[in-house]
Amino acid sequence: AALLVVFIISMVGASFFAKASLAIFGVIVSALFGAVLSFLFYSTDSEHITGYEPSLNFTGMSMHTLRDNLHSGFSCVAPCGRDAVDEGLAEGGFAGTLAVFGVVMPSMTGILAGANMSGDLEDPGRAIPQGTFAAIGCMFLSYSVVILVNAAAVDRSELITDYQIMQKVCFWPWLVFVGTLC
Repeated sequence: AALLVVFIISMVGASFFAKASLAIFGVIVSALFGAVLSFLFYSTDSEHITGYEPSLNFTGMSMHTLRDNLHSGFSCVAPCGRDAVDEGLAEGGFAGTLAVFGVVMPSMTGILAGANMSGDLEDPGRAIPQGTFAAIGCMFLSYSVVILVNAAAVDRSELITDYQIMQKVCFWPWLVFVGTLC
């Protein structure tokens, strides 16, 4: 469905794509703020959190949880052997190439997509470097906030095993899902 929407947008034309990209940006920012605010305002006894079976290892914002999650403790998904490098986690628990690529690639494609819109700019020589550095700064800030909020509110075992924890904790889980699609 998402690919069909992207296909239709690309077939309509570049001006519609510019408007659609603004809407997509709005959805992504809304998903990010919705998830972060959910982590900040929910507690362990919130009805939304207690409804999951098995229960989430969600502690709410806690300095104790943050302290427990700050030290390194990489885990290797079983089976943990030489083949794990190709699957994303290398022997000894260090993140492999595919795991790091999977995290970093989406953020870089957004920055490059913005830089590729240079035809719409009045002064591309000045605007592209400023926009690229601003995008890198925003990316760094948003990734840092999401990492710290997750580390302060969710037990390490849950962070390792549940890749949808942000969606489960968010006020509106569908918003995180739609933001991920964008």
